[in-house]
Amino acid sequence: MVRTTPTGQLAPRFERHSPVSGDPLYEFSTFRSFRAQVGVDGIARRERIAFDLLIAPTRGRGSHEVDFQTTHLDRNHWLYVRAGQVHRWGPVTYEADLVVLQPVTGAAHWQPGPHRITFTDPQLAELRPLLDFAKVDRTNPDPVVMEVTRDLLFEWLQRGATQHKQNPLHAGFQNLLELHVVDMRSVDDYAVILGVTKRELADACRSAGGRHPQKMIDDALLLEAKRLFAQSNATVPAVASFLGFDTHSFDKFFRRAEGQRLDRWLSANLT
Repeated sequence: MVRTTPTGQLAPRFERHSPVSGDPLYEFSTFRSFRAQVGVDGIARRERIAFDLLIAPTRGRGSHEVDFQTTHLDRNHWLYVRAGQVHRWGPVTYEADLVVLQPVTGAAHWQPGPHRITFTDPQLAELRPLLDFAKVDRTNPDPVVMEVTRDLLFEWLQRGATQHKQNPLHAGFQNLLELHVVDMRSVDDYAVILGVTKRELADACRSAGGRHPQKMIDDALLLEAKRLFAQSNATVPAVASFLGFDTHSFDKFFRRAEGQRLDRWLSANLT
């Protein structure tokens, strides 16, 4: 079943900071210039981004919220926000390079892993020249140079995010959930796509974190609902319909999955 967004109800709000010219492979900025561009209110606002964002602190430390969870950053701990996630700047007492990366659908920007990426000092010594090159060469008209530089940045992000070994079956399931949870809710369907039995998928999820695949599906659907509510003009009926619920059943699902009433969550998080 393919669902369409209700016209005028879930219009994406991506205009605040998007690539500025012709869909470049990446765009470089700094937190200082970004803050001057959007102002204090813009920094404090949640938004669902249409691009991949790398925050690379150069000095100081601060916090950032991704998908309603807060993490802390410093020069050894960078943040990678994937396209489609909801983020908000927390208290920021650092200077940082910001890289807007064009999403690679179904590949790099949907790789599961931690929001915060840990680098050692020797790794940073190798990575910084790449960032400096990207900073200088970001307007190079040669698409090969741009693509190679972007791919090298992705390679480094994945290296920092995969220090803890992941079960490939569990990682593949997470990847599919990001892409298909709105339209696919059955553990059987995911097992078929992954070429395993339901028991094998359940065992992989249990060994990776203890959650049953159906619980992971519900959690992914709940997160998608929260992300939709962060968009402008999102109403409860519109979000419920987009996710395949009527309003009453959606309220019951949200209460069961989140552990609190939908109206209370909305009041606490989005007002």
